[in-house]
Amino acid sequence: MGAARSHVLDPAVKQLDGSGLEVTTEVRHGDPAVLLNEMAVKLGAEQVVIGRTGDSGLKDRLFGSVSSKLISISSVPVTIIP
Repeated sequence: MGAARSHVLDPAVKQLDGSGLEVTTEVRHGDPAVLLNEMAVKLGAEQVVIGRTGDSGLKDRLFGSVSSKLISISSVPVTIIP
């Protein structure tokens, strides 16, 4: 978890410093759609906005993409940005 924080999260937070946005970070392991839904509920989110990678390969057709799964299980509305 330390590598994810130092290589991904910390640089993103630093880039947003001074932007006026409130930024929090969290590293968790598990099914991304389930974790995003849990976090939305925990934080009292009114909506989840998620980007998609554009992948439509065999893996996505067999197992479903994160965005597709999130839409089906989400407790709040989901907007997908292409």
